[in-house]
Amino acid sequence: MKMAWILPLVATIGAAGSAEAATWEANNLLLPAKSATGCPDHHNRYKFELVGTTFMGHNVNGPLFVTTVAGDGAVNLDFKSPGGASLEISGNAKTRDLEIFDSKVACRYKLVPKR
Repeated sequence: MKMAWILPLVATIGAAGSAEAATWEANNLLLPAKSATGCPDHHNRYKFELVGTTFMGHNVNGPLFVTTVAGDGAVNLDFKSPGGASLEISGNAKTRDLEIFDSKVACRYKLVPKR
């Protein structure tokens, strides 16, 4: 049943013709100047997919979100992680210049694409 939401998405993307597609992984890096004191400097790995204006995020626990970004790639989305954390992803999906903010503990992380 987990795949039920993917079929309409794939059909929509297929109907869009030659949508640009990109998939990448990123690790988070604590931004101390933009975070509260005592934020953990743990390293999580994320996987992102951008197909046209459809932007999807995953972590080791599974899917995090599916959203539509602006034509220029701008995104600002509030979502809940599988563990229940209230998170915000913001920045630009096309340029891969993204940050994640955990509002409960006021910690901000830069998402650094893996090379």
